[in-house]
Amino acid sequence: MTYALLAEGRAQTEVAARQWVRRLRSSGRMVTVEWDGLTLIPSFQFDEAYEPISEVGAAVAQLVGRGLSGWAVWRWFVTVNPWIGERPVALVSGRRFGQLRDAVEGFVADNGE
Repeated sequence: MTYALLAEGRAQTEVAARQWVRRLRSSGRMVTVEWDGLTLIPSFQFDEAYEPISEVGAAVAQLVGRGLSGWAVWRWFVTVNPWIGERPVALVSGRRFGQLRDAVEGFVADNGE
């Protein structure tokens, strides 16, 4: 989603949405990507009320901590994960956060920790 869509969903100004995302991104608990001059915010990071999902933020923080870029984190969430046999984004939508944690831990273990 764009900052404008996020601001609309959260009933706030676009400036406020940008500042809020900037704080979350700087803490490592949210990713954004740049595409065609726009900043995009992967929507799987939010619940229905446009609040960040804490378990997703924790997973993002671990992935970012391993050096993954925003695009790489997005790809990780939407690609079938060998540790769980499905896309991690499906775990988010199904609120299966224990399995999401296992998938992240499997990735971290596979990548040298």
